[in-house]
Amino acid sequence: VIYAMGFFAMLLGNILFLTGVWHYSILRAGLAVTPGPLVVAVVSGPAGRLAARIGFGRVLVAGFAVFAAGLAWYAAVVGPRPAYLREWLAGTLITGLGIGLSFPVLSAAAVSALPQDRFAVGSAVNQTSRQVGGAIGVAILVALLGPASTAGGAQATAGVALDGFRHLWTFAAICAGAAGLLALARRRPVAAVRDAPAA
Repeated sequence: VIYAMGFFAMLLGNILFLTGVWHYSILRAGLAVTPGPLVVAVVSGPAGRLAARIGFGRVLVAGFAVFAAGLAWYAAVVGPRPAYLREWLAGTLITGLGIGLSFPVLSAAAVSALPQDRFAVGSAVNQTSRQVGGAIGVAILVALLGPASTAGGAQATAGVALDGFRHLWTFAAICAGAAGLLALARRRPVAAVRDAPAA
């Protein structure tokens, strides 16, 4: 839930930033964020194999940390004027790497310790948790960006909007950090889950 709050808020927020602050067209904004998903596609397979070898927790913590670093890059570096290569590209590549290390591995970790007869229910609970987190994250996104529409003047609006997006990226980074801390704290033995009686 916590990871999804930050992930979905960032996902929608980045498009809103590119179209609303940098005034990209929808097509250009889509192309601008494309390198991130390409990195996810390249990284997710090896990340899954690495998690199977060294454990889900280590890969997840690394992924959450890299994701948070990419969000921190956005918050610290991205400014009100378009500067794709200098400001945006590095952020989208770093966040893509973090998502590739965390998002698919998190889904696998959520159901890895379940016996076969509980796998479908466990997967459904995981998907539901993700959707609930996404809905909360988008609601928080709206709350963080809402004041920009009431600011006076184009320059003031751009400044307020940028502040709102910086708050958004900081919020998403905090969510990634909190998910990492929870992954570090989670030490439930797999055997205990497998041997638990059916409810």
